[in-house]
Amino acid sequence: PGLVQIAFLNTRAIGRMSNGDLQYLFRPLGEENSLIASNVTDFATSGTFGAYRKADGSIWPIGDYTAWNPVWGQWPPSAPPGSVWTAENCRQRPSEYGAVVQLAPGWERVVALRADGSAIGWGLNDVGQCDFPTSLGPIRAIRCADYYRSNTLLMESGEVIMWPPGHGFGYTATNLGAVSQFSQGSNQDTLVLTDTPQLVCIGDFTGFDPANYAQRVDGEDLGVLLAQWGPVTTATVSDINADGIVNGADLGDLLNAWGECPH
Repeated sequence: PGLVQIAFLNTRAIGRMSNGDLQYLFRPLGEENSLIASNVTDFATSGTFGAYRKADGSIWPIGDYTAWNPVWGQWPPSAPPGSVWTAENCRQRPSEYGAVVQLAPGWERVVALRADGSAIGWGLNDVGQCDFPTSLGPIRAIRCADYYRSNTLLMESGEVIMWPPGHGFGYTATNLGAVSQFSQGSNQDTLVLTDTPQLVCIGDFTGFDPANYAQRVDGEDLGVLLAQWGPVTTATVSDINADGIVNGADLGDLLNAWGECPH
């Protein structure tokens, strides 16, 4: 049967066939059967973790999971002493998944995007990485990181954010302009922009603070503005209102934005 989808899980290529079979494409010596599952409609991998969806809408793992793992196993978790797998730190696998349009397996959890732009997650939830409040707004695409307790969300607005805030392995910029799509890698993302980069934090001329992965308007930005004070003949970052002169009006805008940006 024809190959309709392909991805890698660790070092092994996996393919979904037109008849719904999901299988390893290259069978190692001594392995009798390369078939993973039948009646599969789609699957996804993060590089280290994988999941597939069957025709009945249920979602299952690719690979071996112990019975006490709450992503796929019993509930409440029956984990070894000292494990993070506890009912308090985990989210139970749902009995109904809804109209899922994208799977995103990752580090000890799975998240899924529904057709209405909402997201669900189950598995390890010690920092809220499986909880997606409706106040986030509609999501266009979602990525679940392999080793870190965060998700990357592409919102319908074109903004890219980390969820939950403060638990990413680094910083996700919000001043990139509108993003049309992004690709999922093991621990990095590639974004496709629909316009040129632009500041979304008024007065932040110097970029995010590496100490706390936040955008801030502070003394550094004030120094930039004062250094560019006066008439300007070209586009100048501190000419906030773009009237051709850096003056008190721009200083007022900067002071009104003082502190950490709301993004």
